[in-house]
Amino acid sequence: MNILIEDFLRTYPFPEAAVREVIEAYERVTAEEDTRRDLLAMTDAYREGGAVDFDRAVERMQDISRRADIHPYTGYLVLVCAFAALARAHYEREGLSEELYRATMNDVYYKYEECRLVYGVTGTFVPTWFGRFFRLERFAFGLLQFECTTCKAVCTLNGVPMHIGDPTVNIHVPRSGKRLTPAEVDRSLALGCAFLEKRYGLSAPIVIEINSWLLYPENRAMLSEGSNIRAFMDRFYIAKAGEYEDYSQVWRLFDQSYEGDPDALPADTSLRRAYIARIREGKPLGWGYGLLVYKRA
Repeated sequence: MNILIEDFLRTYPFPEAAVREVIEAYERVTAEEDTRRDLLAMTDAYREGGAVDFDRAVERMQDISRRADIHPYTGYLVLVCAFAALARAHYEREGLSEELYRATMNDVYYKYEECRLVYGVTGTFVPTWFGRFFRLERFAFGLLQFECTTCKAVCTLNGVPMHIGDPTVNIHVPRSGKRLTPAEVDRSLALGCAFLEKRYGLSAPIVIEINSWLLYPENRAMLSEGSNIRAFMDRFYIAKAGEYEDYSQVWRLFDQSYEGDPDALPADTSLRRAYIARIREGKPLGWGYGLLVYKRA
């Protein structure tokens, strides 16, 4: 398994030091019989059948990490990398391409980067996010990730009535470091919707949904006319919006946690400066839930 994990890590741009740290953490876990047995019971179950409760696996990995005396975030990354490496065989069995597998599992690297930037730890602090990846229910195409889900609002979009529970395609924008240009968003939507139509037999019209801080309505006033984020927002009818209770979510924009001092946040973009101003003024930050009817070009 350590060879599989190392091969997986070297598929992506993990620094050499991070590769060594993950492998060393795996070796610490497997050095003792009880922690080795508990980890391999989970990975063997996934290898053999794939039907694993990943949320429960994360809980078990937290306990394993404690017993092995490694940081829990690093332990989570060991677990995620092991499952990600084994997922390749599940992709092959379902006739899914190596290209799709590699693009989708890129998210392991993205989440490592978030953890390194926000907490200075080699690991991941959102391990349960990966469950749908390993069940082969969430896939990446270009800038976006796609999964089938259900509507969370009641509205009418371009003459299409929507009700709570109606089928939708949820998209997520991972922290890839790439620009959210309209052309790349169009490309991602076209590829992702075509794949889901074929895999799940979806029929038109396909309704896309997203729940994200990117769609917080107040963002529009903070973004220039030519902003890629504003252009992305403008694609969607914002059916719901809300505000966070505190500023704990600012890591999504600033790549660091908020410790109570807005002056400690990086102010190198206009949106970051606008968010810092809101925090100084005690104004809330929030999210938006958007819907659009996808039309094939």
